[in-house]
Amino acid sequence: MKKKKRKNRKSRFHIIPKARGGNDTRNNVSSVDIKKHQLYHQLFGIQTPDEIINDLVNNYWNKNWEWIKKSLKEVEDV
Repeated sequence: MKKKKRKNRKSRFHIIPKARGGNDTRNNVSSVDIKKHQLYHQLFGIQTPDEIINDLVNNYWNKNWEWIKKSLKEVEDV
């Protein structure tokens, strides 16, 4: 008998990877779809969020931090 594939399988995602000093506290772990988790690591490896943002700004967005500032402002206003 074949096992059914479960849809929407989740995995534990560490925002700061454990390999980079992250821990298992609630504010560093989220539940993420397994496929999305795999894709995230294909794109970003084990970079921290700060490293990802710096890489995007410096290498893709012409060192324009206005996108980040605007996004943070919108989050603060919520």
